This record gives sequence, structure tokens and C-alpha cells, in this order.
Amino acid sequence: MSLSGRKPVAVLLVIAAFALVVGGVGFYLHSPPDSTGGAIAVGVSSSLIASFVFAVVGAVLIGTRATDLRESLSTLEPSLDRLDNAASILAQTETAQVQALMPKGTYDGDEWLSLLSGAHRSLTMVGHALDKWCRTPPLEAEFRAALSRLAREGGDIRLLILAKQAKRVPNTRRKEYTDRIEETLRVVAGVYRSLGAAERQSLQVRTVGDKLEMPYMAVANENFMIVAPYPATLQSSNGMPAIRVAANSPIAEEFDSDITTLFRDHGRPVDLNNY
Repeated sequence: MSLSGRKPVAVLLVIAAFALVVGGVGFYLHSPPDSTGGAIAVGVSSSLIASFVFAVVGAVLIGTRATDLRESLSTLEPSLDRLDNAASILAQTETAQVQALMPKGTYDGDEWLSLLSGAHRSLTMVGHALDKWCRTPPLEAEFRAALSRLAREGGDIRLLILAKQAKRVPNTRRKEYTDRIEETLRVVAGVYRSLGAAERQSLQVRTVGDKLEMPYMAVANENFMIVAPYPATLQSSNGMPAIRVAANSPIAEEFDSDITTLFRDHGRPVDLNNY
């Protein structure tokens, strides 16, 4: 087949290429490279490019007939479906203001540090013991600093943990939490003693006993929230999906409402003078 006989093929390819480029560029520009949408765009674009290259090689270099070209171009359909699905997911994540979704254990130290250093008006922390914030360098120093800074500036600090005397504590995922809860309370009490009488009012610590479950961990400042479910029997929650959302997102507001109810109606105040 001569080159002139392949012109219809070339036209089809040019049209397809133009459509893919316009769609891909628009989708990518709509999503910053470091965003969830940007990651989706890169993955989908790579798939589209690979499928398109195969069609070009078959149609132009090898000389595939028009009927075969149509079959080659049909291989793009799964990628286009992925693009459509990705666009839908992107729209939903933008509406819900989702900033990240990955296993809890894959969030690095900088992520947790930014939660503490970025807290200037509020800090909410819900977890079985919260002891990792009190004994893991450099989190421990930043944790103390954040509590002290917020209290001195009149911020809102809410810490909610399990009650050490609760019957379920020794058997929670077959872990002994009593010592870990004690460690957290000693660290927080140390900050508490360094504050003035008025400043101490900002630092509120409460515990949840046996009457109500604590099904998730949540940490939040005035900018964002990270939430992850607790497994019922697994020994670690690191593999659980953890979602990071903007603090003013519908998801964060729902969780904050739930935490407020837990804290206000079911949490028992801890007297930090005893530690």
C-alpha cells in the first residue's frame, strides 16, 4: 500500500491524537501535579498514550488496513472508560475536599508533624492511647510544643482516649493499653503544670469507658483532618485506609460533630493534677 493510500488512516489518527491531547491536557491542567487528581491524570494519560502508540505503529508503520485500524483504535476504549471514571472520582474528591487517601502507615512523619506545627487555633486528637505522639522523636517534642502554644494563645485542645480502668482495655485487639495511657497522661500533665490557671482551661483531656466504642482514630487542626477506622481484631491499624480532608469539608464536619458528642456527652474529664 502506498503512502497516499494511507491518508485516510493518517487523518483518523490525527483526529484521535488531537482529541486525546486536548482531553488529556485539559484534565491534567485542571489538577495540580501534587494533587490526587494530578496522580489520576498521569496514570490515565500514560495508558492513553500507550494505547495510541500501538495504534500508530500498526496503522502507519506496518500499514494496517482501515478495518484493522478501527480494531486497533477500539483498544483505546478501556482507557477512555478509565478517563471517564477518573473524571468522576476527581469530581467527587474535589466536592468532598479529599486531599489524600492511603493506608495510615504510609503517612510519613512530616505529615503528622505538619498537623502539630500547623495548629494555631485548634487541635483535636482521638485515639486509643495517643502514646505514639508522646514517645516518638521528633513528634514528642512537637506535641508538647503544640499543646503549650495553643494553650497560651487560647486555642481549643481536645484529647480523647480510652479510660485506663475500662474492662476492655487489656483485651482491645489483645493489647495492654494501661501503661500507654499512663504515659500519655504523664506527658500531657507535664505541659499542664507549666501553664497558668487561665491557660489550663484550653487543655481538655477526656476518656471513654466501656459503654461506648471508639471505632476510629482522628486528628485535626483548623486546616485539615486525618481519619482512619480501627480494625476489630488486627494488631495494627497501619493498613487501614486513612483519609485526609479539609477541615471545612462535609466529611470533616460530620466527624467533628461526632467527636464533639463523644467528648461532651460520653467523655469523662481527666484531672491532670493527679499525674
